[in-house]
Amino acid sequence: MGTSFYKQGRVVDRNLAEVLSAFFAGEQPQVRPLGSGNINATYLVCSDEERVVLQRINADVFADPEVVVNNFVVICRFLQKKNAQAESPLSLAAPRATLDGQLCYRDAAGGVWRAQAYVESVEPLLTPGEGAVSVGRTLGLFHALLRDLPPSSIHDPLPGLHNLSAYLLAYDRCDPEAFAPDNQTLSFCRESIAKHRLQLLNLDRALKADGKGRCVVHGDPKIDNFIFHPPGIAAGLFDLDTVSAGNLFYDLGDCLRSACNPVGEDIDTGQSPSFDLDICADILGGYCSVASDMFAGGVRQIYDGLLVLCFELAVRFVSDYLQGNVYFTVRQKDQNLLRARAQLLLFQDILRRRQEIYARLDKTYKAVC
Repeated sequence: MGTSFYKQGRVVDRNLAEVLSAFFAGEQPQVRPLGSGNINATYLVCSDEERVVLQRINADVFADPEVVVNNFVVICRFLQKKNAQAESPLSLAAPRATLDGQLCYRDAAGGVWRAQAYVESVEPLLTPGEGAVSVGRTLGLFHALLRDLPPSSIHDPLPGLHNLSAYLLAYDRCDPEAFAPDNQTLSFCRESIAKHRLQLLNLDRALKADGKGRCVVHGDPKIDNFIFHPPGIAAGLFDLDTVSAGNLFYDLGDCLRSACNPVGEDIDTGQSPSFDLDICADILGGYCSVASDMFAGGVRQIYDGLLVLCFELAVRFVSDYLQGNVYFTVRQKDQNLLRARAQLLLFQDILRRRQEIYARLDKTYKAVC
């Protein structure tokens, strides 16, 4: 059986046949693109014996892809040991070695590839209730199980992650006038960033200086990175590439800004995001049911982390648009700009409803914890 070559974003993986032969013996299996991830090129490989996820790690994002691979193996082995003793084990996508037993394969062009077992996951229609509770419970279990992981056993795969000051510096270096100065969406984004940047920088610095919430975090717990079992119950997490020592309030904030926005990140200009407080309360309740001691009442920090992550992601999206879409994968030229607009509209909704959201967070925390 021949192998087709597929395009994900702008990159065609012309070395795919070579890579497949490093992981699979005999006749080459069927392969197709998988998922809608923004960073790595991802394929589902199907043979008679198994289904495997094959990924080329984006070296433009991760300076040392082999650090990502080694971290993934360390984290999976650690969680597998924890799962053996856990009442509610986390679903994991276990690493899968090459035919000669290596953790990854470097192709002729220098690309680094790794494989992992395919884990079936249904697409959730997240609403208030057990599905939302399970998202919080899963993230809480993840944080709680990894609290004993020695920080020295993994290396930082993405230095500068959640560094708002650095993201704003990169944004300031862009030249918006060179990209459609009459673009109303771009003007909206620029004005919103200018209006709120000082406030958010202060919040970001306060969160980092506070010292609460330091632990090993996922780094990218958006709703798409949760493993859902039928009928839509979260049971684990995909995409462990950004796991490192960090701040759980950024993790919670990232989870909430993604899960509590029913229209999602990729919307057209006719839609307007809003923050669903009922989903938020259920996620926090699920988290507190297994990991309330992780943050010990930091309700204010949860809100601040949510606000910072919305703003931070908007800055990153608009910067990537202005730089020619070099970081996040896009299907159309202005997709990152539309993503930035969506995050800023969500940010404004969260900012406008501060008292309401804070009161609900506080009520939920006190009721559950």
